[in-house]
Amino acid sequence: MEQRGLGPIVALLIVGIIISMTGVFGGPGSLFGGDDVNVPEPTEAFYVYDTAGVLSQETENYIVAKNISLYDGCGAQAVIVCVGTTGATPITDFAKEIFSGWGIGDRAKNNGVLLLLAVDDNDYYMLQGEGIKSSFPSGEIKLILTESLEPGFAEGNYDAAVRETFDRIIDHYEAAYGITVVESTDRTALNENHQGSGGESSTGISISRKDIADLGMFVVKSVMTMIKIVIIGLVLIIIGTILLIVFLVRTKRKNGGRLSIGDAVADNAPPKKNVNPYSSKMNVNLKENKGNDESVKEEKEE
Repeated sequence: MEQRGLGPIVALLIVGIIISMTGVFGGPGSLFGGDDVNVPEPTEAFYVYDTAGVLSQETENYIVAKNISLYDGCGAQAVIVCVGTTGATPITDFAKEIFSGWGIGDRAKNNGVLLLLAVDDNDYYMLQGEGIKSSFPSGEIKLILTESLEPGFAEGNYDAAVRETFDRIIDHYEAAYGITVVESTDRTALNENHQGSGGESSTGISISRKDIADLGMFVVKSVMTMIKIVIIGLVLIIIGTILLIVFLVRTKRKNGGRLSIGDAVADNAPPKKNVNPYSSKMNVNLKENKGNDESVKEEKEE
C-alpha cells in the first residue's frame, strides 16, 4: 500500500520545532517551565540596590554602614532592593532569585533578610533565610511591614518607610544574637569581606503587600459577615415577636376579650380546682348523722 501525507506531517513537525526554539511562543524551553528570571547584579555596596531612585544617599550610606557592623557581629546581611517593576516575573519569584543568587546571609547560618520594593507595581516583598525563621517568624515580619513600611509606602514616602523598616530588622538581629549594631565606616571591610560573601541561602518565609491587603480584606469581610448575621437574627426575633402579638390579639378578639400583659402567663397556668372549704366538715357531719340514724333504728326494732 502506498503511504501518503508523510511529507506534510514532517514539515509541520519541523516548523513547530523551529517556532519553539526561536522564541515565538516564549523562547527556548518555554514549553518546559518558561524563561529564567532576569535577576539584576548587585552593586559594589551590595547591601543597597536602588534603580527606582527612591532612596536618599544618606539612607543608602546608613544601610551599608549598619550592615558592615551586623555582618561582623553575626554574619547576617539585611539587603534592600528597590526597582520600578519586576516585569512579567511575579515579585515572589523575583525576590527568591535575588536572595539565592546574591547569596544573602551567612552560608552556614542562612540568616539573611531581603526587602524588595517594586515601586511601579505598588508592591513589596520580604523574606528571610531558613536559619532564622524560628526567631524571626512570619508574624513578626508581617507586623514590621504593617507598622513600619506600609504607611510610608502608601504615601509614596519610600525613603522614610525603608529607613524605619530597616531599623526594625536590625533591632531583631540585636535581640536574637545579643549584639550591638553600629554605623561602621570601614569600607575596606566591605570590599574584602561583605560583597557577595553570603552563602547559597535557601528561601524562607515571605510576606508581601498583597498578602497583608488580602488578610485585611478577609478580616473586614469576616467582621461584616458577623454583623450581618447579628442584624438578621435581631430582625427575625422582632418579626417573630410582632407575629406572636398579632396572633394573641386576634385570638382574644375572637373570644370577645382583650389582650393584657398577664394573659400569656394566665393562659399557660394550669386551671385551679374549685375547692369548697366546708366540704370536709360537711362530710364529717353527714357521717355523724348517719350513725345517729342507725342507732335510733336499732332502738325501735328492740
